[in-house]
Amino acid sequence: MALESIPQAEKQEAQTEVSGDDVEIVTRMGIQLLMDGGGIDIIEKAIRQSKEPALVIGQFFAQLIGQLAEKLGGQIDLDPRVFLAKGGFLENMLNFVEKKLKLPTEFSDQVWTEVVEVIKAAANNPNDIRAPAPGAPIAEQASPGVAPPQEGMV
Repeated sequence: MALESIPQAEKQEAQTEVSGDDVEIVTRMGIQLLMDGGGIDIIEKAIRQSKEPALVIGQFFAQLIGQLAEKLGGQIDLDPRVFLAKGGFLENMLNFVEKKLKLPTEFSDQVWTEVVEVIKAAANNPNDIRAPAPGAPIAEQASPGVAPPQEGMV
């Protein structure tokens, strides 16, 4: 995955080594949630129906990251860098979706950028419209034609 579009501070953070065990735990959990909860269908709909599919999918993954961090953070000593680290959760999830839906690498790069922007917006200004409220159906916010994640999804 190309990191050219991520500002230097995020590049350094994203390239930091993190525990392989943490990466495996969050990636397996993320893939399971994606497959069991209808996330692949949401992503496919966003690609077909949204005017800005990378934005919708980026918001979806940002919400997934937030919810996994919250859920797992209370259960294990999880390094939060695992989500954006090189070879970490987001890269693995985008590679999975890319292969599953036969998407071009460039699309994953756009989604990566959107995820970083949503996370930065949430950190800097919780009231930013790009930063969904915890538990908010972000797919619905970004594109009314795309179904929000279902309750069991995240």
